[in-house]
Amino acid sequence: MTDQRLVATALQCWTAMEEFYGVVPCTLNEHDEQRLAPSACETDIAGLVGMYALRLASGTPAGPW
Repeated sequence: MTDQRLVATALQCWTAMEEFYGVVPCTLNEHDEQRLAPSACETDIAGLVGMYALRLASGTPAGPW
């Protein structure tokens, strides 16, 4: 994310990532959120925009973590 200057991401949360790469996307989403880089499932782009707006407004993660 840093190399590409991404401020937020949306990941495929269906079983493909877990089946092919052995990674549970929700874990990655939470890790990114802790670094103040909102991440959401691909179907929740509106939620991602909201998380990013909350992060900008508060300077803290936009989740209960």
